[in-house]
Amino acid sequence: MIALELEKMVRSLSPAEKKHFRLSASGTEKEKDYLLLFDLLCKENKSLAEVESLFGKKTRAASFDNTVHYLFKVLTDQLVTVRVGQDKWYARHHAFMKARLCFERSLPGRAHHELKKTQQLALQAQDHTLYYQAVREELNYLADVGFPGMNEQEVVDLQMRSKQALKELHQIHEHHSLYELLKLRLINEQIGLERNGKMINDLVLGELGIISMGGRHLFESRKTHLLFQSFFLVHTKQYHPALNVFKALNALFEENESLWNNPPYDNLSALDGILDNLYSIGYYHEMDFFTGKLEQLMARPYPEHFRNLCYQTFCLHRLSSMAGAQAFDDALAFIRQIHDTVLLNTGFHKTDKQLQLLLFATITCFQHRQYDEANRYVSFALNGHKAMSAALAYRACRLMHILIHYETGNTAYLDYEIRAFKRFYSKHGRHYRLEKLLFRTVQLNPKMCSQPRKKAAYEKISPAIEEARENHDEKPMLKYFDFFEWISGCYTR
Repeated sequence: MIALELEKMVRSLSPAEKKHFRLSASGTEKEKDYLLLFDLLCKENKSLAEVESLFGKKTRAASFDNTVHYLFKVLTDQLVTVRVGQDKWYARHHAFMKARLCFERSLPGRAHHELKKTQQLALQAQDHTLYYQAVREELNYLADVGFPGMNEQEVVDLQMRSKQALKELHQIHEHHSLYELLKLRLINEQIGLERNGKMINDLVLGELGIISMGGRHLFESRKTHLLFQSFFLVHTKQYHPALNVFKALNALFEENESLWNNPPYDNLSALDGILDNLYSIGYYHEMDFFTGKLEQLMARPYPEHFRNLCYQTFCLHRLSSMAGAQAFDDALAFIRQIHDTVLLNTGFHKTDKQLQLLLFATITCFQHRQYDEANRYVSFALNGHKAMSAALAYRACRLMHILIHYETGNTAYLDYEIRAFKRFYSKHGRHYRLEKLLFRTVQLNPKMCSQPRKKAAYEKISPAIEEARENHDEKPMLKYFDFFEWISGCYTR
């Protein structure tokens, strides 16, 4: 497992980061096994098995597993060191660690200086957890040395600062707790809004109570409040108010740029979530505003790995908005544009996004009846993302694979693939109705039926299609592709 994690980490490194690692690792030793392994992992189109084989041939005395563990340790340690100079979160925690170290080595003056630095950085970032820890550490130190030169009021003021940090932290915790319970109750298929409206309303009232008690002054509480609202509105199908909340959430981030980490992963995550929600509710044209915000993040001088992730996220949502709006000509042109840099680039480390990109590329080519290219993309997705076989996007890829082989007349393969699909997902959750209807259609093969038989078969299956389409449990599988429309088309075209 750690070898796979190491491979993923090395592939995610930018050229500048790779160069920096090699320079920092170079020393007096003539040969370093972990550097050899690093160079092998950096080579493109080399599988982990090939890397292990090459490493064994070049260093027969070295253990591959031990070298993997050592390289992972050295690489992560160096990346953490680099991040201290880039990211405020790392910087303030690093200052706190230095304070603890100075106390251990009997350097109280330097330790107290680092504690004050930690408090200042934590206060600027509204990091209440670290701020409390730093103030508590200062109080412990002052108590040990007898509060030199301090009166009672100064000590009480320090205690009140730590108490206020705890109070704000508790408030944020309560806000997150209500948001998490809302998500659980709305997502859980056993607890729906119609059946348990009172339980949902209680959460809404509790959340409003928290925000009215002072949470509106805290960035984290305001952010969670807007997330709570957006999630509630989307799941109650109040889409236009939800769009306004999405815009308010983006405005909140832009108004509080001083609180961003460097790079701002939290902001990127919020934009990603907004765009995913807009795609899910069919507001494809509204996505342009937020993909524009992703472009603005990409244009800033952030580390390359972050800008790569921004670009990957941008490409995913641009392609999904085109596919959702049925603008498949534009989508195909966009696929040609990003083919080598994104679609087939194994260096991007967000594999869930890479899988979805390949799925949308497959769907676009499928709609253009370019089945060979569609099969190429879906095969790349299935072979390269087996670790995500339980994900909905992977399941949709397997269904698209079946559709492609059906359209190309590869019936011999279809029987095998359908059996394999049923066998795998019977062990990993239930089957969807649309899957059963799809398999039933493929096995009947309407293309080879006479018109009277095809018409009779459609009259028999169409009520089941309409009933399944109205079933809420089938909605997740329709997020990427309307399989019901394809099934109906097999009988009517």
